[in-house]
Parts: sequence; C-alpha cells; structure tokens
Amino acid sequence: MGRMPTVTIITPMSIELRPVVAALALRRDGGSTRRFVGEVGTLRVVALLGGVGPAAAEACCSEAIRRDAPDHVVVAGIAGGLAPTLRIGDLVIASEAVLHGDPRVVRAAGLGSHTASGRIITTDTILSDAELAADIAAGFTAVDMETAVIGAVCEDAGIPWSAFRGISDRVGEGVIDDSTMELVNNDGTTNLAAAVRRLLRDPSAARQLARMRRDSKVAAATAATATASAVRHLAAG
Repeated sequence: MGRMPTVTIITPMSIELRPVVAALALRRDGGSTRRFVGEVGTLRVVALLGGVGPAAAEACCSEAIRRDAPDHVVVAGIAGGLAPTLRIGDLVIASEAVLHGDPRVVRAAGLGSHTASGRIITTDTILSDAELAADIAAGFTAVDMETAVIGAVCEDAGIPWSAFRGISDRVGEGVIDDSTMELVNNDGTTNLAAAVRRLLRDPSAARQLARMRRDSKVAAATAATATASAVRHLAAG
C-alpha cells in the first residue's frame, strides 16, 4: 500500500486550531494537544499548533516538512484587515505574501474552489497604523505574523502552500496594540495569567478583551471552514 498524500495545516494559536480540528473531525496524535491527525478521503491530514510569530512559524513548518513530508501546507488563522472593504469575519485567501522589510515575495498555490486574491504582509511584532501606511498604500490586503515565513520555508522545499485568514480586526480601529501580545504565549496558547493581570490593572479592559475574543473566534471559524472545504475539494480530486 502506497503512502497517502498529506496536507499539513499550521495554526498559530489554539483558538485557531480548535475549529480546524472540529471541522475536519481530527483526533489527537497520541496525547498531544498540539498535533492532530485524520483522514479525508484519500488524504492524510495533520493539523499543528505552530506558535505565534515568524520564528515559531519557521520552526514549526521546518519540523513538519521533516517529519511528515507534506504534499501541501496550509496556514489557517486570523489576520488584521488592511483593505478598507474588509469586515470582521471576512475571508482573505493569500495570492502572495511578504515579510515586512524583506523584498522577497512568496506566492501561494490554489487549493480547492476558492480564488486566491489577497496580498498579505507578515510582521514580527504588532505595528502601528503609521508603520503599516506604506503597506496599505502598496495594496496589501491583510497583516499577520506567520504567512510569509511559512511560504518561504515551503518554497525553499519545493512544496506548494496556501493561506486562509479570517479578519479579526481592522486597521485604524485601535483594538490591537502591543499589549495584545502579552495575552498569548509563544506556543500559541492563551496566557490566562496575563489576562487576569490586565483586568486587575484596568477593569475597563474587560469589554475590549471580550470583543477581541468574540471577533477572533468568528475569524478563526471563517478560516477553518474555508480550509476544511479546500481540503475536501482536494480529496475529491
């Protein structure tokens, strides 16, 4: 019996991983809470909690390629909206991605019936609206912290990649700032202690935190639904 073609799905945060696991009915690989596996038709599917930021994304993708030799890699998760027409929960499918400050452009492969049309800028920290102004003017659609790096690792390995991102916030609204990073551990899990400390410092932040969580869950569900649809389409041939 030959090897099953493999699709690896990388999600930066646990809030992004959970809906992917549910949508594709994946199961834990052993006792791991970071690695889930399953089958969709003739495809083997591996979903991973990759961690937040370029360094974590690069390490996760490199290890996934070494371990699973995927035939296609998918990035699934949330992103900030740069295009003025985007709303919370809208879907952005990467056509290309660029790491902020790096001239290299990595180009995504089509997957499923979705049309790729979004240009994603990847950063290593949360940038201000002013710092993103040139990227917005250049026509970038969304901003995240992983896509371009994962795309580069895949291109270097000769593996096609795709990215499905749901919009969780929009530029200019001031919902996300430097303090947001305190709420997420480097491995992509929620930093509950940091959230409690923030509420103790500023009880009025409760409404903003609730909004961030609500919008992030909506965006993550959008990305997971599109990812699952694309994987099933690929499995159907």
